[in-house]
Amino acid sequence: TNINAFVGLSATNTWTIQSETGDSNAVIIDNNNTTATLLFNSCDYVRIKNITVNTWASYDAIQFNNGSDYNKVSGCILNARLTLNNNCHYNLLENNLVNSEIYLSGQSGFDCIGNVVRYNTIHHTSGIHFYYQDSIIVEGNTIENTTGQLQSNSFGIKTLGNSSRSWVTKNKITGNFSSLLNISADGSVTDTAIIANNILIAGDNAGVGV
Repeated sequence: TNINAFVGLSATNTWTIQSETGDSNAVIIDNNNTTATLLFNSCDYVRIKNITVNTWASYDAIQFNNGSDYNKVSGCILNARLTLNNNCHYNLLENNLVNSEIYLSGQSGFDCIGNVVRYNTIHHTSGIHFYYQDSIIVEGNTIENTTGQLQSNSFGIKTLGNSSRSWVTKNKITGNFSSLLNISADGSVTDTAIIANNILIAGDNAGVGV
């Protein structure tokens, strides 16, 4: 489903998609199209709360594109990937159960600013992957490879060296990943990344890279 920008939305006038009862199992959105189940283009101030989102084949459950800012996904069950793409700023992803990965990407010279990924539970062979992010917060997430199998290029949290001022704290990563925590960040004396208080519980062949 393609959802384009709404006129008139603001911090005080948001649009919410949610379960009426607050039970995420009560509202299930499925997809049989060759695109993300919920695909937002240039959408700001959208709230997605307490629903389940499935998908078809390898498409995303939820995807934000093209300058989608100030959105929030919370309390959801996502049975496919949650993605933020180019020029998406100040989005909040929190308290979700994600049976796939969370993926945030920007573009060279156009970093995404101020996105927050916190208090999510992720069950997958890959957890949180971000690059071209500025001042991202990744905090308090629980990431577990529940398959018990080690796959090549699997990771708990991974970033490339083109993100700056990253804040990666208080996450718990458990299981067989080729890298539990793989952080490579741009920075300087006045432009630092904070990697602190993360709990890493390795499987038989897991690695760590900073």
